[in-house]
Amino acid sequence: FPFIPDRERSHGRERGGPSDSLDTTIGELLRRPEFDGYAEYLLPLEFGYRDDWTMRDIPRLLPYHTGVDPEASVAILNRLSERARRGEKVWIDLGREDVGLFAFPGRKGAPFVIVCPGGGFAYVGSIHEGFPYAEAFAAEGMNAFVLQYRTGSGRWACEDLADAILKVRTMRTRPDATP
Repeated sequence: FPFIPDRERSHGRERGGPSDSLDTTIGELLRRPEFDGYAEYLLPLEFGYRDDWTMRDIPRLLPYHTGVDPEASVAILNRLSERARRGEKVWIDLGREDVGLFAFPGRKGAPFVIVCPGGGFAYVGSIHEGFPYAEAFAAEGMNAFVLQYRTGSGRWACEDLADAILKVRTMRTRPDATP
């Protein structure tokens, strides 16, 4: 079922409003089949969370960030969910634990950008500093990627970025690759 429920509701009210989407729990998000294999990278979970926290609690997961908008975060997660359910390649595993790319395709053959979200090398704040920028770049036609890198060391993050650049450049030379 979609992350934001369909507009029909058994008691006649429209679904998909802020109260419905913001009431989804983190546990429900992490168990969605369309996110199988990479759900744990959608939100920064390094500092811990409770399965019953709702999307309203997203700011609690990003202690080094301010202005985190749960409604905007839910909207992005819904768009990722919809793309994944349509069979689009949303996650590209880079072959190392905790490392991969979220793909936001633009025009075929267009330049690419890799967004490296912050989090003080303690967590990766993709929901706040990655996905929104990648969507904006893709809307302008660029092929955007959000790097999920290993935390704990700037060196590891730089190694992961180098691997990501190599992967994207390699993908671009294959006619069957995305993007």
